[in-house]
Amino acid sequence: MEGSLCLRRSESVTLVGSPTIEKSDTLLEGRSELRRVRDDVPWRLWVVALIGFWERAAFWGLTAPWQNYMEHPLRRDVGQPPGALGLGHAMATRVYCAFYLFYYATPIVVAVVADSYLGRYPTLVASAILYCLGCAVLTASSLTSSVEKGWGVPGLAVAMFLIGLGGGGFRAIAVPFIADQQTRTEPRVTTLRTGELVVTDYQITLQYIYNLYYW
Repeated sequence: MEGSLCLRRSESVTLVGSPTIEKSDTLLEGRSELRRVRDDVPWRLWVVALIGFWERAAFWGLTAPWQNYMEHPLRRDVGQPPGALGLGHAMATRVYCAFYLFYYATPIVVAVVADSYLGRYPTLVASAILYCLGCAVLTASSLTSSVEKGWGVPGLAVAMFLIGLGGGGFRAIAVPFIADQQTRTEPRVTTLRTGELVVTDYQITLQYIYNLYYW
């Protein structure tokens, strides 16, 4: 019948909030007439996004005080900013900039390793382990007793290397890994609670996910 919706033989209409009639994806002939909406988002995707959020919080919480930490001495005069290593302004700035150069160059190498050799998930796990080790080294070496024993500068160097490598790798893999969790990519016809017949769209779903992630 002209104007009616014609489904292929092996396809089905899924009702949102109702039992699935058939678990096959739907390709609708004439689907351009239907409104496109986002698909359901699996919970595992939000877990990965939440981990990415806390990684960002940890990164900025670690690196923001580094300039003062490196520049000023542990024993300071009244009114002097707090610090620990006493490297001076020029050296602290050089080290700080060198770290960021390394950090933002790391994803280029890690992305190749992930896509060509290890895969995204193993690379993500390895990056997270290196990141955590770097945080542990930084915490241990920044204690007052450690700084007084001369472990502050070597500890910071090791921590910067581990955090730069692990954090850069995490940054390169986490964002596309979020999209990997949305495994349902084919459009399917669903009926909303309002009774409207719509088609789920993978691109709209990804747009919804990343809008929330970067908000």
